[in-house]
Amino acid sequence: MPNDSIRVLHLIATNFVGGPEKQILHHASDLRELGWKTWIGSFRDQAQRAEILDRAEARGLPTCEITRGRFDIRSAWELADFLKKSEVQLLCTHGYKASMVGCLAKRLVGIPQIAFCRGWTAETLRVRLYEALERQIIGYADRIVCVSQAQAASLGKHARRARVHVVHNAVLSAEISAANRSLLKQQLGFPATARLVGAVGRLSVEKGQRHLVKAAVELSQKVPDVQIVLLGEGRERKSLEALTDRFGLRGMVHLPGFQQNVSTWMQAFDVLANCSDTEGIPNAILEAMAVGTPVVATAVGGVPALIRDGETGLLTPPSDPRSLGDALAKVLQDPQLAERLGQNGRGWVTEQFSASQQRGQLITIYRDVLNHATGVSHAKAKASLAVEQKHQALPDSQLPFISVVIPVRNEEANIAGVLNALMTQNFPRDRFEVLVVDGDSTDRTRQVVGSLMSECPTIRLLENPARLSSAGRNVGIRNCRGEVIVFIDGHCRIPGADLLADTARLFHATAADCLCRPQPLESVGNNAFQEAVVLARSSALGHGRDSTIYSTGLEGFVNPTSSGASYRKAVFEQAGMYDEELDACEDVELNYRLWRKGLRSYISPCLTVHYHARKTLPGLWKQMIRYGRGRYRFMRKHPDAISIPQLLPSAFALWLALATVASFWSPMLRTILVLSLALYGGMILASSAALAFSQGWCNFFLAPVIYPTIHFGLGVGMLAEWLDVGKKLLRFERSPLVQQDSVAEAPVTQNSSK
Repeated sequence: MPNDSIRVLHLIATNFVGGPEKQILHHASDLRELGWKTWIGSFRDQAQRAEILDRAEARGLPTCEITRGRFDIRSAWELADFLKKSEVQLLCTHGYKASMVGCLAKRLVGIPQIAFCRGWTAETLRVRLYEALERQIIGYADRIVCVSQAQAASLGKHARRARVHVVHNAVLSAEISAANRSLLKQQLGFPATARLVGAVGRLSVEKGQRHLVKAAVELSQKVPDVQIVLLGEGRERKSLEALTDRFGLRGMVHLPGFQQNVSTWMQAFDVLANCSDTEGIPNAILEAMAVGTPVVATAVGGVPALIRDGETGLLTPPSDPRSLGDALAKVLQDPQLAERLGQNGRGWVTEQFSASQQRGQLITIYRDVLNHATGVSHAKAKASLAVEQKHQALPDSQLPFISVVIPVRNEEANIAGVLNALMTQNFPRDRFEVLVVDGDSTDRTRQVVGSLMSECPTIRLLENPARLSSAGRNVGIRNCRGEVIVFIDGHCRIPGADLLADTARLFHATAADCLCRPQPLESVGNNAFQEAVVLARSSALGHGRDSTIYSTGLEGFVNPTSSGASYRKAVFEQAGMYDEELDACEDVELNYRLWRKGLRSYISPCLTVHYHARKTLPGLWKQMIRYGRGRYRFMRKHPDAISIPQLLPSAFALWLALATVASFWSPMLRTILVLSLALYGGMILASSAALAFSQGWCNFFLAPVIYPTIHFGLGVGMLAEWLDVGKKLLRFERSPLVQQDSVAEAPVTQNSSK
């Protein structure tokens, strides 16, 4: 498909040009430079023409205006007519109105649709209704692009079969004015010595400007010359003005309205405050960091992917004016800290959030969806994409040396298949090694590995006397030669021959510290029980919604906690080794430390590795017990990671046990117990019926047994670990987790044998 034949329409309903509109315009201009023809489309919802259309035409971009009324369904037919006449091949929609109209229009024309999801504001009742409708419709798009992992996770079941990608917003300009900050302040009407704290964005409830106004009361006592600027316009103006008057801050808090010269304001600010209660990837933060202005922001949505707390900015809890004020005072009172945060932030976003990186990711998605729409086979599409991105491929001399670490114990039945899959990879044999770390196996695992070692010197066999997987992983790290380490289990299936090549390519292309991989449970060759386990474990009732381990359609930067599997070796120098007191969740615990340190992680479907579901109910029960124990140890070590969904299995199991005993004496408790069991049973039956309807009726009989096994296995495991820890504390024994912390956090050191 030649470049000049690709014709794309980006459609958005908007009345002004803010962050999302700037991203669209810049991206469309980029595509034009590549020979693509890109239209910018909008709706005539008000008397005046949408500003984005004028801006597009000023850039020389063609436009499309849908002239039907605000609630006129005929706009879908008008859009379809334009798509036909202009021979548009791909429709990209932004926001609830564009996505809803576009969903119908693309079906009328028969072209693919990509829905861009930048977050839901729930600003008013009407907006909440529209956004609820969008969530029901967006899954019918061919692809969904989110600006943050948090936004992608929030889609949940609404994504349906659409493949979800995560593509961050880009820094559009990093030019710094020659004028110094004091001069810019005077140009904007402030004293040169004033300390300016700015918040940039629509004046709306979810943007949280009220928290900054409340924080200003104590902030003014710590920094007497501080001035607060709320840049933007919106329905919250009157409320913010009233709040300003209420606290007597009229001369200190300023609301200058919508401003065109945002870059000038950004450089005049001493610090940018992003105080939102919900966010995607805020353009205001990107723009501030790009010009070297330090940022204090609430840790919501995709913001933690932008800011490494204490390094490239400061993070505070949402809806917490006191913490926000303290963080702002800290930056304003410490010029050296402000300078360091500004410089680090500028370097970080210009390197990691470049427009070229965004363009490359989006073009890959466009190509993929167009190839599928035109019937191009997967193999041809992959070959075409490889040719198009040939300049991104690494020559053999620049390929990283990869160490594949496989901790095993009693894997006689599976290890040969895993090793054979690695030995047939499309990757130079002299650029990788395989370290099998055996945990004192009592079957023929060592003999099987030994026989393959004689055929392939790339394989090495190491000892793990501690037996635990966590200890085995550490043995592999200490003895490996690679600059990249890939962890594989001895009981998985590697579906293709490009795993190592894709790993090297993605590390180079994304500059990530960690690569995450989907790890779906194997479905090929499963018996009926295993297939039911696969379906139950991947459902909303059988697995956490914030986990990405089964997300075979997700691509982009993510929180690695549930799915990180490949790492640059330098990561272990920064975050430490695996915690050897954990015999489950040891990878989750390490990945959580990576996330907290701000290291970047990327997930891609091309890294997918399949795992085997348990074949029997007792096997599943033992697995869940072990996971429950590991989850408790993880939360005990990291209390800030505790969440209600994680505690629910153990809380429910404890409630049933205590309520059952107490119900013999209390009729009220007996009634509540029966009602809670009925509610739980209803949820199980409803989910089982849904699986039966879509996947086969045998699931209606198997799932009601599997779901409680998962839930109560996790719950009982957590409670058992809690009781064990309690016994040790009663005996005044020191917690093993406390003893191990120094080991888990210790950096990797060079092996003396090297």
